[in-house]
Amino acid sequence: MATIHEIAQLANVSPATVSRVLNHDTTLSISSDKRFKILEIAEDLNYKTPKIRKLEKSSLRDNFGAAGESIVCILLYSQEEEIDDPYYLAIHHALKIAAAKRAFRIDDIYYKKKNDLASLSLDRLGTIIIGSEGSCDISFLNFLKKEKNAICVDFDPDMKNIDVVCADFRKSIKTIAKRFAELGILRIAYIGGKETSPLKGKEIIDPRSAEFIEEFSKLGIYREEFFRAYGSYSPDNAYQLTKQLLSSAAKPEAIFVASDNMALGVYKAICETGFSIPQDIKVVSCNDQPVSAYMTPPLSTIRIPRAVMASVALSLASSRAKDPRELGVKVMVPTDVVFRKSFI
Repeated sequence: MATIHEIAQLANVSPATVSRVLNHDTTLSISSDKRFKILEIAEDLNYKTPKIRKLEKSSLRDNFGAAGESIVCILLYSQEEEIDDPYYLAIHHALKIAAAKRAFRIDDIYYKKKNDLASLSLDRLGTIIIGSEGSCDISFLNFLKKEKNAICVDFDPDMKNIDVVCADFRKSIKTIAKRFAELGILRIAYIGGKETSPLKGKEIIDPRSAEFIEEFSKLGIYREEFFRAYGSYSPDNAYQLTKQLLSSAAKPEAIFVASDNMALGVYKAICETGFSIPQDIKVVSCNDQPVSAYMTPPLSTIRIPRAVMASVALSLASSRAKDPRELGVKVMVPTDVVFRKSFI
């Protein structure tokens, strides 16, 4: 089993710092990047604190901490949709594992309509919401306005009372843009989707497309004619958008895709059109789902530390329950790029 000293060596910090981070010491002065790095290394090595090991031997571990305090997890999609979207499935699974380690009980609610909230426990420690703002309805957004301890994972409802945990794509997309520029690749397409906010009645800004436009524009390699972001975030929509893109006279040298799930459709369209990856068209995506490494060729992608996002969400729920505050906080979790053969 991994030790604190091994984690400290890999993270280039002291064992004492590792211990305080893993025990969620909020008084520790340390950068967010370093804190997330320690948590990621511990997760990768499957490290367990003495407290967790003790809990594993107790009944608190039964049914993901069924004897512990309750945290409601509201999932803004159906169980069938979750199976089709490995990204949200992975976040949900990471939350379950993180909760078990801390002896919290996770009570799931798959939200599709107002009545789904009728079973909410009044004595819950907090509420964690996983999904996208586009899946919310007015009833749910009104529910959020009244919550005193709610954390939204992977979307920001822009409410001052809500805590938010999101992935920070800026540095990773900047790295990708610089790599394209260094290689002299100038015709780069973007394939994504579009959602509308039910509350604001206007398009939800996708941080991936926003950062893509900003970082690629800075280097003078953003081409509006190659930008495709409308419809659903599904493989089928990505397939259709890519087919349209490749049927035009000017074809891209590379494609940046909003998600690994959409990249499946992009790969199919490129293959059917007679082009090769990466010889003719390079492809890079977001999420780093397990299947990405087994695609042909293996998909280059932005890795999102889902386990860290889940751990941070639980920490926020726990700390706010003990020390209530009126204003929410926003935590941006760093990402990194995994370059594979679809780019090289």
